[in-house]
Amino acid sequence: MACWVVPTVAAELWGVTVQQVLDAILSGSIASRQDNDFTFVDVAPGSPSVRRPKPFRNDPPTFTAVTDEEMLELMKDEPASEPTSQQSSDEIAATMSDEMQALIQMGDWRRGRRMTSSLRKPPRTSAA
Repeated sequence: MACWVVPTVAAELWGVTVQQVLDAILSGSIASRQDNDFTFVDVAPGSPSVRRPKPFRNDPPTFTAVTDEEMLELMKDEPASEPTSQQSSDEIAATMSDEMQALIQMGDWRRGRRMTSSLRKPPRTSAA
């Protein structure tokens, strides 16, 4: 099976200089290939080759694309969305608990963290 490495690794494996490997690539005495602008050298050219596995099945897609005409027809059925009015801050504040309002108004996150950590229940000790 071929073992493709970059020329610097091949030079290190063979105990030669990189320039000698590059010269051998240019002369064609070493099997090499270009892949995504990188040069690779086969450091085991006499090894047995292994067949590549068959590519995966190319199953059809599990969906069908919606055309522009179909999308327009689907959108006709939807009622026109009415603009929602923004809730005032007083309405929002009325629905919040007193603790949450205090956390929002305090401004200092450290103070809020101390308040909430004091409410934490520690884990129960397991009986051995």
